[in-house]
Amino acid sequence: MRSPDFSNVLVVMDFDGTITTSDCLRSVLSRHVEILPALLGAAREAGLSETETLVQAVAQLDVPRTQLIKEFTDAATLREGFHDFLRAVLERGARVSLISVGFIEGIEAVWRREELPPVMMLASTLGGDERVGYHLLIDERFGDCPVCGKGMCKGPAVDALRRPGDFVAVFGDGRRDLCMARRADAIFARDHLAALCERDGLAYNPLTEFTTALRDLEGSLAAWAEESHSSQ
Repeated sequence: MRSPDFSNVLVVMDFDGTITTSDCLRSVLSRHVEILPALLGAAREAGLSETETLVQAVAQLDVPRTQLIKEFTDAATLREGFHDFLRAVLERGARVSLISVGFIEGIEAVWRREELPPVMMLASTLGGDERVGYHLLIDERFGDCPVCGKGMCKGPAVDALRRPGDFVAVFGDGRRDLCMARRADAIFARDHLAALCERDGLAYNPLTEFTTALRDLEGSLAAWAEESHSSQ
């Protein structure tokens, strides 16, 4: 059977906890911000989003930038099969973008270490330093959302990347990825995002590793193409 056409496929991926086996940003913050649990608790009570809490936590960091980037990079272990999956979808003509709140400096360092092919990255820049304080500069293509916060929603970033006729596949693991998932033609979810999809009645493909992701993506794309053809 002929492989589906990937020329109109947009693959959108979260980084922390989706491509990697753990949340690298949370790992760095947990190590250096003792009040992180208190911040998370206060944020929930105040109705703040998880992203807004992470922004507050980054402002508490007081260690050198090089150390932060190294710890972020060291915490990143890629999920099984990711190398092969990424190369396969790119070779078939898909467009791939990361949309992440994590430090782009750390993500790019992981990409170089793993010798991964280049993709578009919409992420946060780590501004400031240990003397004046740090702050997260979130990519301007993120947007406003009552759940995620002002300028902190990944959904509008997907809208900015999507072209007419695109098939959008979203890969994510957390609450920060739900607004992306709502825009997807195929959702690949694990952990908290999978639970949220079940809660909201969103169909999704369970994501554990990337070893079967290409096969599942091909199946979703073929079904979407057949449905699109029959509706014309």
